[in-house]
Amino acid sequence: MKCPVCGCEYFYVKNPDNPHKYYQFTCKNGETHFSAEVNEDEVPEITDEIQTHCVQCVWQGEYGKLVD
Repeated sequence: MKCPVCGCEYFYVKNPDNPHKYYQFTCKNGETHFSAEVNEDEVPEITDEIQTHCVQCVWQGEYGKLVD
């Protein structure tokens, strides 16, 4: 999956309980893969509606808006 603006393949979501903590990931073949240092037990549930941010540009939007 890619950013709909710049085509970057790296994203992050914020922790809803701590907006200063975020979790970086990629999405390949429909599966979300988090960075090695991410504790997946802490990651919020990834749904099509969760706010997702591109690490390269200013795009942010719903996870479901990422493009193939």
